[in-house]
Amino acid sequence: LLSEEEIFPVCSPALLQGADPLKTPDDLRSHTLIHDLFWKTRFVGRFPDWESWLAEEGVTGVDASRGLGLHPTEMVLDAAVAGRGVALGRSVLVKNDLDAGLLVRPFARTIRLEFAYYLVCPRANAARPKVKAFREWIFDEIGEGRA
Repeated sequence: LLSEEEIFPVCSPALLQGADPLKTPDDLRSHTLIHDLFWKTRFVGRFPDWESWLAEEGVTGVDASRGLGLHPTEMVLDAAVAGRGVALGRSVLVKNDLDAGLLVRPFARTIRLEFAYYLVCPRANAARPKVKAFREWIFDEIGEGRA
């Protein structure tokens, strides 16, 4: 196992201030929800969306279908960094932007995904020097994010 994955809201730090500061999940009523159309169309019912995140959080009165739908995922994250709204970020994909302060997590609620990342090779090849070197490199690259 290289890393498990979670999904949670992310946004530009600028959305935490201003005329309609994002302080509680109920404040999402006055912010644009950014939808990742790639995951929404390919993993229907298996990938959390705004409707499922809001239900987990117990938020009512927020129309989970409204907002901005983008594809691919990079555009979703670029829009969130630019302050265009709030996106559901995948932990592995948003780690660098969170570390750099380009994105923040306005709320603590996460949903663990059924997807995870694994390093896989035939057992007979696991002891090969190239495979061992790659394994060490990939674990170093993942660092603290490794499960």
